[in-house]
Amino acid sequence: MGLWLLFFILLLGICTFFLWKVRQKEKIHETNLIANNTEFQSQIKQLKEEKASIEAKYLKKLKAAETKKKNLAKYRRKKKNIRKRKKSIAEEAEEIVGKGASWLPHSREGSKSHKIGKPKGSPGGGRKRPEKIHEEKELHVHKCYNCGTNLDGVKEYVAYDRVVTELFRYQEDEKDYLTLRLKNVKLIIKRKKCPKCKKWVYPEQDLLKNNRIGLLLVSFVMSGRIRTGLPYKVIIYELSTHFGSNFAITAPAIINRFKNFSEIIEG
Repeated sequence: MGLWLLFFILLLGICTFFLWKVRQKEKIHETNLIANNTEFQSQIKQLKEEKASIEAKYLKKLKAAETKKKNLAKYRRKKKNIRKRKKSIAEEAEEIVGKGASWLPHSREGSKSHKIGKPKGSPGGGRKRPEKIHEEKELHVHKCYNCGTNLDGVKEYVAYDRVVTELFRYQEDEKDYLTLRLKNVKLIIKRKKCPKCKKWVYPEQDLLKNNRIGLLLVSFVMSGRIRTGLPYKVIIYELSTHFGSNFAITAPAIINRFKNFSEIIEG
């Protein structure tokens, strides 16, 4: 009886051990399955993200291709319409002749090209106004050049002023040497309003109008050019050595001034 009980207990222990081993294998298998499932889920998520990225790039390229296709179709339609509307040389000439003077460039309402010159607010590039003034002269108007009315006694107003650099021959005494001097003459231009025609009248300035270099100075440079044949720059340089560093006149200014004189004299 004791042996059978011992055998039964031993058999029960062996069965329990095998059951425990089987259970341990099942747990290990379940753990592996869970780990594999987690890895598969992460891989699936990564694949979905890559798929979404590829689809987004594809849709972007597809949209760009559609846009290019539409633009190309629009361009072709535009070129086709231009070809349809294109006129022959005879039709264009007839249209220009029919417009008359309005076809001329100066009759355009808007400017054809961009405005030339420096931008607004930039420092000027012209000749600076002399600081030293040696003499002042006032220019008055005495009659209206429109209706001929006498303006003596009519109130006058200062319109503007201008500084002219002029050359003077200076000799205090007959026994002294004749010397050349430069003077900055400030011209004060005054205007009057005609009581009859109600127009503003300015004094006639002739050769001095809108010029800042005097006639004698221009004539001196031009005569030196004719007599010696030297370039303008050399003559002006010699004048600058004679009159000092404040002498600031360029060759183009002299030439343009002489052209203005010649046009006024010939006219």
